[in-house]
Amino acid sequence: QEIPPYETKTLMRVSFVSHAANNHTAFIRIKTSTPAPSNEFLILPVEVEVTTAPGLFSSVDMIDFGTLRTMDEPKTVGIYLLNSGPKQVHVSSVAVEPGNSAVSVTFSPVVLKQLSKYSKVASITYSAYHVKRSRQFTGKIVIKTNSKSTPKMEIPYQANVLQGTIAYSVSKTRFFVGKPPFLPVVRELPITNTFSFSVIIYDATFPPEVQNLFSIVNFTKPALIKPHQTATPFYVHFVANGSDTSLSTILRVYTNASIFTIPIHCYDGKIKYVVNGIEEDVVDYGTVGTGENRTKTVKLINNNPIEVIITNITCNLTYAIMKLIDTKPNNNSRHHKGTSSQSKETDEPGKIQPDTIIIKPAHTTTFSVEVVIPKKEGQFAGEIQITTDYEVLHIPIYFRALDGQVTPSPLLLTFPPTFPGRTEVQPVYLHSTFSTPLNLVTVRCDPADGRFTFRPLSSGSTVEANTNVQVRVGSVQFKPSFGCKGQCYMGLGTGTRGTKWLSTLTLPSDVGDHDNQYAEKLQRVYDSLKQSGNTAMNVSLIISTDLVRNIPVQMHASLTWPSLAPDKPVKFPLTHVGNFSTKHFFLENPADVPVVVQVLPLSVYPPGFLDVISDRFDTDTYSLEQSKNVFSLPGSYQPKVQCALLNLAAHDLQEKLGVTPADHTLVTILGPRSREKITVQFSPQDDRFSSSVLLLRNNLTVVDIVAVQGQGARGEFMLNGRKPGLDSTLLFELKSVHLSECHKDTPRTRTLAPISVKKVLTATNPGQLAIQVNSISISGYECEGYGFKVLNCKSFILNPNTSRRIEIAFTPDFTMSRVTRKLEVKSTFGPVMEFMLVATIPPHLLPLCAAATGRSNWGPIVQGIMAIAMGVVCVFVVMAAYSEAKKILGVCLRDRPIFDMNAEEIGQVFDLNAIAGVKP
Repeated sequence: QEIPPYETKTLMRVSFVSHAANNHTAFIRIKTSTPAPSNEFLILPVEVEVTTAPGLFSSVDMIDFGTLRTMDEPKTVGIYLLNSGPKQVHVSSVAVEPGNSAVSVTFSPVVLKQLSKYSKVASITYSAYHVKRSRQFTGKIVIKTNSKSTPKMEIPYQANVLQGTIAYSVSKTRFFVGKPPFLPVVRELPITNTFSFSVIIYDATFPPEVQNLFSIVNFTKPALIKPHQTATPFYVHFVANGSDTSLSTILRVYTNASIFTIPIHCYDGKIKYVVNGIEEDVVDYGTVGTGENRTKTVKLINNNPIEVIITNITCNLTYAIMKLIDTKPNNNSRHHKGTSSQSKETDEPGKIQPDTIIIKPAHTTTFSVEVVIPKKEGQFAGEIQITTDYEVLHIPIYFRALDGQVTPSPLLLTFPPTFPGRTEVQPVYLHSTFSTPLNLVTVRCDPADGRFTFRPLSSGSTVEANTNVQVRVGSVQFKPSFGCKGQCYMGLGTGTRGTKWLSTLTLPSDVGDHDNQYAEKLQRVYDSLKQSGNTAMNVSLIISTDLVRNIPVQMHASLTWPSLAPDKPVKFPLTHVGNFSTKHFFLENPADVPVVVQVLPLSVYPPGFLDVISDRFDTDTYSLEQSKNVFSLPGSYQPKVQCALLNLAAHDLQEKLGVTPADHTLVTILGPRSREKITVQFSPQDDRFSSSVLLLRNNLTVVDIVAVQGQGARGEFMLNGRKPGLDSTLLFELKSVHLSECHKDTPRTRTLAPISVKKVLTATNPGQLAIQVNSISISGYECEGYGFKVLNCKSFILNPNTSRRIEIAFTPDFTMSRVTRKLEVKSTFGPVMEFMLVATIPPHLLPLCAAATGRSNWGPIVQGIMAIAMGVVCVFVVMAAYSEAKKILGVCLRDRPIFDMNAEEIGQVFDLNAIAGVKP
């Protein structure tokens, strides 16, 4: 077999039949011909592990997408699995880890039976166009099953993406087919290498079916083009075989960087036209009322690969006015963006602007042809003549005028932006001035579009000929989900995919992978529609009656990406640190079907989803705070339902959904086009600005977010500029001048009234929040204690940057020269704030002031009673002491004989000499 240069080719298939469990190793020897060395072999080792353990096995150890270029088409590879176990295996999910926008998975849950062959379970598609970082080159495919032996299987994948291409001049690939005789054309094709390595071109061919028109000449094989340089490796030879030759083909260029395809076009320069979006060759207005204005559209379609310049447009019908509306890419064009020309119109009927009009390749230029019907009956005909560099196009124009007029209302029927899953309806009215009733005959869309449906009020509705009276003839329904199939970018449905999503309400560890997979798939469909310009629709409703036909009503509809969340973030007011505040927002279901929504704080969601949120939503204006309990959903944290159509308790919800939702989440079912109020709680842990998001997991858009923002703050309380603390001292000083009455000569003249010293304290709040002072205490006694008394002791609110006077009086009892007590201020939030109260009195005045202080009338009585009581106590103490002493003495005298020694009993004297036997 031969292998073309720089190509990969399958040479053989190796089969292995296992008989015993073991590790097997073998070698395949491949011999090649010249230019490879004849005495060398290619040695390919083969290693196979055979096991008897049942399980799942993949047909490949690695998915290799090969070498891809950024402009290549997406490449798809299938995943095949073999079930060698005794039981069938349910494959529940196939996901990409880590998330990769360049890799998409096409998968439906499948059951693998015990078979002897591999079965396809999923398709993996790699799009090199979406590669932005090198980490997207590799990853793994994670397959989850219910198998006990193989609950999770991982298959790595890799791709080699080349950044670059071979560039060429597009003008060199276009060949014009003129009138006979046809002369051969030989054209050079310069090629620029934008790769970072040299490109070797070893072949270039056309498809067999066009080789009678195109061929390659002056090609010296192989041709080398160095990086970032331009060369002409070959020439293209073209010869036409007919004046109607207009086709497109490709030139395959074989290089060491894979095969490139260069589009080649031959063209005749002619343009096509359609009237009102259908294949009509006449601008026919039918029967119209005198004095009425009617408009039709004429579209000029340029299918040529070059620009077509319209040099002149004329109309010989006096009552016609032409306007240039716009120029847009064709629906089947790869161009996603087109420049729209500004509308131009003539100043007088029958003429059009002389300016040249350029129609780009694969673009359509739309004109509106408006006729001003004369106020006389008759038939009128004319012609529009369009001149280009290649042809003169003739378009007939015709209408018949009668007395009367039929006017639709509104002239432009605009539907609110909608999406698959929501149907919009708009009424249609007709106003007739004809003398006879009109019966509806047909109503159609131009161009035909099944998403727009006209619903008459009744079959064969009649419009009464009442002057200046509008009669409703029916309504137009726009249903984006009609026939959308693969373009339905909203909703997970009620099938397998929807059931699988419901199972993720428990928030398993891989819920982020599931949400990412669903969201990216829907977003990719919507982005494709948006880039191709299919999110905006402009069609005409053509109403025909038995008298007047082709009454146009312009209709405009657009597709949008809906949201269940409010547009603005939920902003909390300044909240005391340690306290909480609550705000509400509304969940709104914009669809015509019930939607299941799971509301949860970001901190509850398993990790690994921040990248998805950052890619799909604008998170630059706020940080993603994940601290627990900062933003939360207050209440029991049990799932509930508040729906006009459903009235379910938590257990009923679980039974209906078939799953028990995760704790600390709120699950609700929103009825069609209904809304529900959700409460959010903000509990700041410090005085910094906090922001986060609430995730709205749902089976319509997969995921939505609600931005929440709040800032913690503290109210500060100061007395006389001092902050709370035992080192903050408030001094009450009684000086000698305050106690001058204590120096009187006689006791009678020195009788003093109670002396009090009042001090005015200023309480200020330099903080951001108000403080509510509930009580003021003196060392535990509210308002008054130990000689101190708060005169204005009522609770009050101290707003930010305001102050309040607090009066405290001190009345001494002249028992101590220094009195120290705590002033305790209790507020609604935070700990008790303490200040130190200190009162001082000159020590040498204490006896004089104490003697001079007036006493109450019952003082001497109390003094006498206390003296008598002390005397009685003293007598009882003496008597008790005497009785106890007498008792002790009696006991001692009674026991004395026991301790007396008998004088008559005299024992031997203890003598050591006698014991030793020594005689004195």
